[in-house]
Amino acid sequence: LLDEARIACRIRHPYVAEIDDLGEDGDTLYVVLEWIDGDSLGKLYEAVSAQRQPFPQNLLLRVASDACAGLHAAHGLRDDTGMLLNVVHRDVSPQNILISAAGVTKIIDFGIAKARDRLGERTKTGLLKGKPQYAAPEQALMRHVDCRADVWAMGVILYQLLSGRLPYEGRNDLATLQAVASGRPPPPLGADVPRAIADVVMHALQPNADHRFGTALDMQRAIEG
Repeated sequence: LLDEARIACRIRHPYVAEIDDLGEDGDTLYVVLEWIDGDSLGKLYEAVSAQRQPFPQNLLLRVASDACAGLHAAHGLRDDTGMLLNVVHRDVSPQNILISAAGVTKIIDFGIAKARDRLGERTKTGLLKGKPQYAAPEQALMRHVDCRADVWAMGVILYQLLSGRLPYEGRNDLATLQAVASGRPPPPLGADVPRAIADVVMHALQPNADHRFGTALDMQRAIEG
């Protein structure tokens, strides 16, 4: 809890849910988070799908662009000396992107974020951080992770909501991770997805992190373009 609060309370951005207070009541630690009057992108997608309608592409791109902006703010977080904290969310998914009733995107849950000064990270090794369906290949292989893992996750979200399926999915979590780590590109998006949008998605889903967008800001600019 303290790890999450120490990281998240430093992030001040319109598209990231803020921590309003941190304290202790008796033996109980608590965090007061900004209240978001809305629901998750995942729930909104399910509601649209239940009506047998495609998720509006223009709205999806707006949400994805804003989410990338919020992630970039977290990735660029620095300590009091100006040194980068190397924050990576590592659990970007439709469940962790909220949309307020006013249409504002909010990234939530930096609870498993990786940061240079995170004390809890020293005691937890060899464990996958995040949901297998949205984990980048380097996460699946337990290799070094940087901000490009969050770029991959945004690519998965776009692919899923544009096509109605995940780019990589197995019979169970292990099979899914094996598919993600295979190095194979995902199946192409359908003809109903404009080429320019498909190019952004596939660029974010490059198995080699060096071939993806270098930052979430780069991905945001591509989406805006």
